[in-house]
Amino acid sequence: MTMRKVLLSALLLILTIPHISCSGGTGVVVPPPVDGRVANYTLLFDGRICRWDDSAFPLKVYIDPPPVEMGGFGPAIYQAAVIGIDMWDGVITGLPDLFNHEAGFDNADIIVRWETMNLSGYTRATEYVDRIAIHKLALSTDLRDPASTMLIMGHELGHVLGLNLSGVNGDLMYLVVNPVSTSLTQRDHDMINWLYSQEQYVPIRTY
Repeated sequence: MTMRKVLLSALLLILTIPHISCSGGTGVVVPPPVDGRVANYTLLFDGRICRWDDSAFPLKVYIDPPPVEMGGFGPAIYQAAVIGIDMWDGVITGLPDLFNHEAGFDNADIIVRWETMNLSGYTRATEYVDRIAIHKLALSTDLRDPASTMLIMGHELGHVLGLNLSGVNGDLMYLVVNPVSTSLTQRDHDMINWLYSQEQYVPIRTY
């Protein structure tokens, strides 16, 4: 199956149909810690190893202005989302900047939209045999807490990088964002470094 839609519960990743509930995560569970792999962590896209080519970084991320329905919360929520863009910077050895905030959408690799939804956010991609195409990332217009918004943005960008969910509460890639957390855990660090140390992979792109 080359197309599927994955719903990542409160922090959703949408792929083309059919959809799969993420209550147990999708993809394969990474084996226990060996050579940097992390237990209780899953990989997206049927468990295939999918990541960006190193030459793609830094990816340019544009965020739409906050909608009027966010009222006075809009500026703070927008700024928190901008801060979340930098959460992965410096995490992967040899790749200091993974994402940069882009002021305009014309040259952006990733476009973040605000949508009315029952979820906190989602990332949309299409799975092909030879590549994964990222289309957009969306955040909820109901967001009101800057700390959680920063983490949600970081979580969704983790999906953009090729990660699915962690099964351990507290990790940035856990199913539910923990507002007490302020950064990636060591498990998040180890998993993304394992993924980006793999030389055989399906490339993630924007087309």
